[in-house]
Amino acid sequence: MGDLKCLRPEVDERTRVLVLGTLPGARSLELQQYYAHGRNRFWRLMEKIVGVPAAVPYAERVARLMEGGVGLWDTLEACARDGSLDSKITNAKANDLAALLGDHPSVAAIALNGAKAAAVYDRQISGTLSGVVSEDLCVMRLPSTSPANARAGFETLLAEWQQIRPWLSGAER
Repeated sequence: MGDLKCLRPEVDERTRVLVLGTLPGARSLELQQYYAHGRNRFWRLMEKIVGVPAAVPYAERVARLMEGGVGLWDTLEACARDGSLDSKITNAKANDLAALLGDHPSVAAIALNGAKAAAVYDRQISGTLSGVVSEDLCVMRLPSTSPANARAGFETLLAEWQQIRPWLSGAER
């Protein structure tokens, strides 16, 4: 069990929805790619919701996701974890979301990918955002796209994740 560090944020001035996971799993950290596990449903969902083809190379997926107004990061900067399961996380250190949002005022919504990401946000991050972000910031707690969330089928995930649509680039509000 070693100390793990998050990937760099994929955020720019077009980002309107910031998807926050907990911390990338072992495969994602190995490849330095968000949602790299072959059974993670994140990229399939983004294909349906944002129009980013899941089959294109990773760099193109990220570029097209950002063109659509979606950025990626995690609630944790670092932690110890045996394997990839969020339930195995110890010694968690939260990311400085206040600084990131201060640098990216275009972010209007946060999509928390799973229960652990939501718990970290609630316990370690939300209290740091007062005075930094607009009171209109929408925070959505969405079901995890991880294969560990086996009870949620793809159609259920798709229905829940549709909540990000109003904040996508070009979407009518």
